[in-house]
Amino acid sequence: MILLYITLIIGVFPIIIYSLNYKRNTSINYFLPFIFVTALASIYEYLGTYILKINTSFWFLIYLLLEFLSLYYFFYKTLKQNRLKFLYFFLILFTSLFIFSLLYWSKSNSLITQGINSVFITVFVFASTFLWFKDVFGVLEIPVLWRNPKFQFIAGFLLYYSSTLFLYISSNFIFEDKNLIFSDYWFLNILATFIFRIILILATWNQLRK
Repeated sequence: MILLYITLIIGVFPIIIYSLNYKRNTSINYFLPFIFVTALASIYEYLGTYILKINTSFWFLIYLLLEFLSLYYFFYKTLKQNRLKFLYFFLILFTSLFIFSLLYWSKSNSLITQGINSVFITVFVFASTFLWFKDVFGVLEIPVLWRNPKFQFIAGFLLYYSSTLFLYISSNFIFEDKNLIFSDYWFLNILATFIFRIILILATWNQLRK
């Protein structure tokens, strides 16, 4: 539980770092929507789930929409212009999938709809990341890759979404199976989120220092 609260608290750190340093460097703008959504999610989950005890099932579906849009903006700004057809294709697919999710969403199947959308977002991240690496290594325009903030952000994406993919695929099955303890599996998600947000903090700080 302590790790959960720490994870929620540090979720607002990237946007705070940006707010204190944005005049120094505006090149972080390509990533600003994502760190804003991360901060919003941390605040809402803390207040809504743990303070006000609000049922957040529908919120998580809305969060997935905001998450995809912020990721889409990130890759729209970082991928080369010849990848626009790829991005538009995924945007149309996600829009269709999300509308379908809204039409058939209910509290009883919320984990299923969240899982489907989460898997789609993961596929989008993996595919976009592959294209980014292909473009980077094709021209060798980044001499020291691990020092590049964009690489740090993308490495965080890969770590987080690959770590949580299985959980979102099987979340409904785990929740309904009485022989499995859902909280143990959810701890893996909290741990992955904690590590991811640490990476976000470091990447945001490194970008603003450039």
